[in-house]
Amino acid sequence: MEILIEELAPEHAGRFTLVHEDILKSNPTSMIREWAGQEKKAKVIGNLPYYISTPILFHLIGHAEVFSKAVLMLQKEVAARLTAQAGDEDYSRLSVTSRFYGETDFLFDVSPACFLPRPEVMSRVISYTFRPFPSRTPRRDDVRLLELVRIAFSQRRKTLLSLLAHDLKPKRSRENFERIFEKLNFSPNVRGETLSLEQFILLSTALETSMHDLNYFGRKTFFVIIPVL
Repeated sequence: MEILIEELAPEHAGRFTLVHEDILKSNPTSMIREWAGQEKKAKVIGNLPYYISTPILFHLIGHAEVFSKAVLMLQKEVAARLTAQAGDEDYSRLSVTSRFYGETDFLFDVSPACFLPRPEVMSRVISYTFRPFPSRTPRRDDVRLLELVRIAFSQRRKTLLSLLAHDLKPKRSRENFERIFEKLNFSPNVRGETLSLEQFILLSTALETSMHDLNYFGRKTFFVIIPVL
């Protein structure tokens, strides 16, 4: 931090702002909007602390609308999750969420020999390009999809059907989920780690449609008029 203050601050007077706080408690959207205005996007460059790199990634994704790109060094195993495909060992909630909000490219690996003290893990530098977002709060569709993905990976040993029936709000019958799975050609024994992003989107849309139908028919009163001849 001292180097930043002593070297960069004088060199970039009026353009350099140092914020010293917990990244997970910060609000990047508010800060960037204040400094750069409503339309400009920011770039992120960093060597993330490995023990909280995944929470930081989710935090950045949560503020995706103000970022255009991130170049980050991560533990190699965490970086692998960003591009893992459905069914892969590294496939996770982070894999699905990161793909929904952008695209990851591997740049290069960094040997433990490059560090002092030397760590026990290999590092990897990645480039993450955020897909364009309008200046807005998260849409309900996005929030619903992300909650579905969270539930799907919350307990890997359980089937997706069981997890949804237990955890998804508002509650609905297991039979309702079974009908939706059947329409989508999903096995009742399918697990979250076998579904692609596209399949999660299909399921999220089907769940919303089903909930809309339940609310519609549950709130309507039907009259049958029989003409008297």
